[in-house]
Amino acid sequence: MPRPLSLHHLSNLDIAAPELIRAAHGAGFSHVCLFTMGWPSPDFTFPVVDEGQLLKDTRTALAETGIKVFNADAPMLWPDVDVSRYKQGLEVAASFGATNATAVVGDPDFNRATDNFAKLYELGRSFGINCCIEFMMMGTVNSIQDAEKMARAAGALEGSITVDTLHLVRTGGSAADVARLDPKMIGNIQINDGPPTMPEGQPQIDEAMTGRLWPGQGSFPLAEIIAALPANSPFSVEAPNDAQRKACPDVQSWASALYKAARSVVA
Repeated sequence: MPRPLSLHHLSNLDIAAPELIRAAHGAGFSHVCLFTMGWPSPDFTFPVVDEGQLLKDTRTALAETGIKVFNADAPMLWPDVDVSRYKQGLEVAASFGATNATAVVGDPDFNRATDNFAKLYELGRSFGINCCIEFMMMGTVNSIQDAEKMARAAGALEGSITVDTLHLVRTGGSAADVARLDPKMIGNIQINDGPPTMPEGQPQIDEAMTGRLWPGQGSFPLAEIIAALPANSPFSVEAPNDAQRKACPDVQSWASALYKAARSVVA
């Protein structure tokens, strides 16, 4: 059987979760990744599913399509965070059947961030969810080695790291680095593509949020990275690209084109 593919909501922030779910179903995806937790920053607003009519409509879309929720985003660990603020979001994610939640570390104090991640990981496990550290070029944890170090120090040895191909490549990581990691520690996998180096003059955050290439369109060593990853886990297609999305006539054609691109590199 082909590896399951999940459509990440970051790939299209202009639509609400129910529309994403229906488009994912029509395209052939088996899963979605949804935002059930937001960030305390006006610079980053996500279409969070947390309560009210949107929550009801999301449940309806999941039930009618049979789409499953693989991962929930995105608890942020900043210096004075109280991780209990994510309890509701984790509870919603668990009610959807999610098994992972991707955390971003924004605290420059490694030891304090590790303590807070340990608390978040324990909270997530109480809902049957593994919280995963997403290392990235813009973050405090900016290598796969740093993510492993934090996860081990927090006692989080199962499903505690997110591997995103953009962040792996842009932080100087490789397929060999992924292969050296205990596969049990990989909880979430996000695939996308890009040129070998960052586009000149483009801020890192712009590439990550609006300029990733779809799988197969760039020069990332995706075949080698995929071969180093656990065999059975779904891959989340996180490939926001404003230009390609706007070139599609509608949401369904966009989702179908993205699924076709991902399936061209994921058997």
